[in-house]
Amino acid sequence: MKKYKSIQIIVKVKNDEAILELLSELLFELQELNNLRKIESLEKELINNLDENSYSELIKLKSQVNRE
Repeated sequence: MKKYKSIQIIVKVKNDEAILELLSELLFELQELNNLRKIESLEKELINNLDENSYSELIKLKSQVNRE
C-alpha cells in the first residue's frame, strides 16, 4: 500500500471539489499524452508508408492537441 500513500495524503488534505479538479486535470493530461503517442506512431507509419488515411488522422490529432 506504500504506492498509494501520496494519493491518500492528497485526499486527506483536499476537499471533494479540489479532488475532482485534480482528477479532471490528470485525465486531461493522460488524454493529451495518448494523443501525442498516437501522433508519434502515425508519423513513424507515414515515414514507412505514405497513406492518405494516416496523414488525415495525423493532421486531425495535431490540430486537436494544438487547440488544447
